[in-house]
Amino acid sequence: LSDESGKSTRMLGTMKDISERKQAEASLRDRERLLKATLESTVDGILVADRTGIPTHWNARFVDLWRIPEEVLIAGDSERLLTTILGQLKSPEEFRTRAFALYDSPDESNNLIEFLDGRAFEVYSLPLVKDGLASGRVWSIRDVTPRLRAEEARQQLQEKLERAERYESLGLLAGGVAHDLNNMLGPIGGYAEMIARELPPESKIAARVNKIIKSSEDAASVIQDLLTLARRGRYEFKTIDLNGVVDRYLESAAFEKIRERFPVVELRRDLHPDGGYIVGSESHLLKVIMNLIVNAFEAMPPEGGAITVRTEIARLGRLFSGFGPVPEGDYAILRIRDTGSGIAEEDLAKIFEPYFSKKHLGQSGSGLGLAVVYGIIKDHHGYYDVFSEPGMGTEFVLYFPLSEATVCADEAAAPIGQTGNETVLVVDDSAEQRELVREIAAGLGYTVHTVENGHEAAAFVARQPVDILVLDMIMEPGFDGLDTYREIVKIRPGQKAIVVSGYSETERVREMMRLGSGSFLRKPYRVDDLARAIRKELDRKQPVA
Repeated sequence: LSDESGKSTRMLGTMKDISERKQAEASLRDRERLLKATLESTVDGILVADRTGIPTHWNARFVDLWRIPEEVLIAGDSERLLTTILGQLKSPEEFRTRAFALYDSPDESNNLIEFLDGRAFEVYSLPLVKDGLASGRVWSIRDVTPRLRAEEARQQLQEKLERAERYESLGLLAGGVAHDLNNMLGPIGGYAEMIARELPPESKIAARVNKIIKSSEDAASVIQDLLTLARRGRYEFKTIDLNGVVDRYLESAAFEKIRERFPVVELRRDLHPDGGYIVGSESHLLKVIMNLIVNAFEAMPPEGGAITVRTEIARLGRLFSGFGPVPEGDYAILRIRDTGSGIAEEDLAKIFEPYFSKKHLGQSGSGLGLAVVYGIIKDHHGYYDVFSEPGMGTEFVLYFPLSEATVCADEAAAPIGQTGNETVLVVDDSAEQRELVREIAAGLGYTVHTVENGHEAAAFVARQPVDILVLDMIMEPGFDGLDTYREIVKIRPGQKAIVVSGYSETERVREMMRLGSGSFLRKPYRVDDLARAIRKELDRKQPVA
């Protein structure tokens, strides 16, 4: 306060306690630091916007996920922000409409958005409410791309496992059916052959009997397909040239026949100059090539098209997944591509199932073609892939492990005299099969005895020796051909035997061969095949102990 001359005479002051305000400001700063730390610590991208969509808060993760220039956020440029976001999405207008509608909504939202680059975000949002009215919105964004890809991979793996189990179940069923059919078919073909031998070749009856024989052979071929499907086919593996197998089919009468049916289809041959040596069964690989090429021809439109058969040699440096995982390694690769009708995406997973076909009635095949291809590839430790697009064509790619060995020359078969006077014991639980073998062997001069199971066989051999057994592999449960042979060699060490079965060669058959039995003969067999097998085993010299 001043006097009249302006001199200060007193001082007047007031004091106010602002401790609470300072504490509140400090507390607010602490809460802001806590909020910022919380926002930055989450793996989710967080955005807070007012009710007009202008951003007010965000974390670094949000900026990283959306790849947004931070100056856009600092400037509060909502239009540029929206343009940046929408430009990355598969369905931008759908997202825009939904997002703007939510700013006036009291509802929470949760949805998935997909990006043009393949990413996928889960977007969750809830409203900010002030005085009962929406004042903005909080958005939480999580990158779920790895999770979705892992789920997709798991689903694909599960489908592959289910498909493999389905094939295995069908294979077991097919194997059982094939065994029974072979047992029934054997006497049909066998007796027909015996009748044909007694008839003049030029007679009408002989011609009819020969048709029965041919039909039984065709049926046996279908049954062999069933056994291949059951993964019980008989394979004679050796080192072969994949190019050579391709050329043998392309030079065969069967290929000429299919070419005559489709004269307007062009076949292009493009084989690797160095060939491709693999370990495999030539007869089975011929069946694979035939099935795939016939399918390619039959997929062609009436105006024709082109089929390309190509072989390659390649090293796969990493594991990749086609219809199944293909490990790294050196492979001979067979590609068969056509420009035909293609395969619908929903059908691709089913094409290797037995009897799945989109062919028209009257086209070739038993319905087992690709199922047989699948079984043969697996039995060769190979892999496969299929690429197809409706209207554009299909390509099958087969991978066979490359062999370092080269092709060996086939041994010439020595002629074998087929008759004899030795003693034969036939062991088979099928009365028709026993009688068939008895008649064939007796007709060749052998003395023949028959029994219906392994226990009777062991008892018979204990009473009197026999020169050779014709031993069925599949008999009563718990005492099959292997069990029988084990008992008999205890009684008669070195007992000669040939093994027959409606199945094909199995590990138990191979165990019998290791114990000393001779050749394996698959039912139904030709009369000459049985005669030759018996004589060959009887003439085989026993190894010196």
